[in-house]
Amino acid sequence: MKKLIVYTSVTGFTKQYVQWIAEATGADVIAMGELSKVDVSSYPVIVYGGGIKAGNIRGLKKFKRSVDLTHRKKVIVFATGGAPNTDEIMKKIIKQNFTHEEAATFDFFYFQSGLNYERMKKIDRCLMAIYRKVLGLKKGKNATEKGTSQALMHSYDYSDKDHILPLVTMINEA
Repeated sequence: MKKLIVYTSVTGFTKQYVQWIAEATGADVIAMGELSKVDVSSYPVIVYGGGIKAGNIRGLKKFKRSVDLTHRKKVIVFATGGAPNTDEIMKKIIKQNFTHEEAATFDFFYFQSGLNYERMKKIDRCLMAIYRKVLGLKKGKNATEKGTSQALMHSYDYSDKDHILPLVTMINEA
């Protein structure tokens, strides 16, 4: 069965996960900006991946507008971000990015990746610096805020190929 992975990647983390998933599933891969070059209707299984920015999955709205997802056997969305994969994080991402109907229809995965200041756009680096400063000044930080404050000090990469195994199984069983 034909499978397609569409993705948006700014700092490279999502692209790395896409490459791992494609290797494990034999799926075709295309960047969101190239989507018009593909006959999407010939793919019963479509996966979309994008990084998280301010709680939103980058490019997801454009993807949902660009592709008719109603007659697919399987629609899977995954997001990458620097935060750890917890139920709380998953619930926030789902609530912020999907309607109730989409949340019930699409399968969703979140993969912890990292933070790459060197590959960020200048405006994003500035926003992160402001956030770091504000968080640093906060009194009485909880454990999550303390951890976040430390993590934002430098680039890091927690990407792990093993994270994709449940998604790969779902794609291969579709």
